[in-house]
Amino acid sequence: MTNPRDALSELSVLGVKVVVVTMLTLNRRSCMLKVCFWRNIMAVRIELPEDIEHHLETKWGNLPRHALEALAMEGYRARVLSRSQVRRMLGFETGAEVDEFMKRAGVPFDYTLNDFEHDGETSRYLRETRNKELQGR
Repeated sequence: MTNPRDALSELSVLGVKVVVVTMLTLNRRSCMLKVCFWRNIMAVRIELPEDIEHHLETKWGNLPRHALEALAMEGYRARVLSRSQVRRMLGFETGAEVDEFMKRAGVPFDYTLNDFEHDGETSRYLRETRNKELQGR
């Protein structure tokens, strides 16, 4: 990366509030991405030839963010990460943001028959509770 601080400013523009990202240029062919989630730190080091790094940056822009999103998508697709974990990992505030992100990425919505039945039960409960409240007035 030409300017290691670019990753930090781009991620803050994307609304990541709880994630601190630091790019450390180790030499012209290597950089380290440090992602800090609250107090837990995970460091990932990817070494790329300079021409490939430039080519990928030209196509994808912010490589650290792109790598983080790819990891989140694959983890969700493989059912290793939950929707909530993806939301936290990418710094989204709502599940709807995760759904939109996955939709843009072409990842199928993971909604099971059990989820549907649970939502139906919740809806019935809320409807009954609201009707009781209205009758009590």
